[in-house]
Amino acid sequence: VRFIVDSSPFKQGQIAPGTNLTVYPPQKLHKDPVDVLILACAGFNNEVLKSIKDSKIITAKIYLLNGLNLEEAL
Repeated sequence: VRFIVDSSPFKQGQIAPGTNLTVYPPQKLHKDPVDVLILACAGFNNEVLKSIKDSKIITAKIYLLNGLNLEEAL
């Protein structure tokens, strides 16, 4: 894991607790593409997945974290 993305402005620029990873805005994914994207947005996974597809972010694989399970997004 290289970084965390969150659309919430008050989280951006902060360090995520327990990870020592900086939180960036979604635009980071256009500037610094990733091979694998894991969505861990609880009840918002499908909404965020649609947003990612609509914004044409390029990534090889996208996974959704549902509970303790990772499921590949279609």
